[in-house]
Amino acid sequence: MAIAPYAHYDVSLPHAKMERWVDEIVDAWRKRGASEIQVLGHVGDCNLHLVAGWPGIDDPDMSRDVTDIIHNSVAAINGSISAEHGIGLDKKLHFPQNRSEADVELMRQLKKTLDPNWILNRGRIFDPPS
Repeated sequence: MAIAPYAHYDVSLPHAKMERWVDEIVDAWRKRGASEIQVLGHVGDCNLHLVAGWPGIDDPDMSRDVTDIIHNSVAAINGSISAEHGIGLDKKLHFPQNRSEADVELMRQLKKTLDPNWILNRGRIFDPPS
């Protein structure tokens, strides 16, 4: 069965907090109109994929609200807004709240070292120097 329109997220959570977090997110999503909620992933390595059919999710305000719920709750339990699919443009603005300043600086230094000309995935996580 195809689900459309839909919301989807890829997160990584501390294993001990995973079950409660999923229960809370599913409850919050249902209260906001989500249906056909599916949670799957790689529980052994703490990665989850969440997909929900969601009439109205194409509305920018609703989409932002749902994204904030996910990203803020993941940050609150020291999880990651990206389990395996990278940061990309969609998660770029939320990325700093999910990593420490030291983590971000290390990633920035690795980017400079491994891609000094800023040609790989330009602007995906870090904006190139001007």
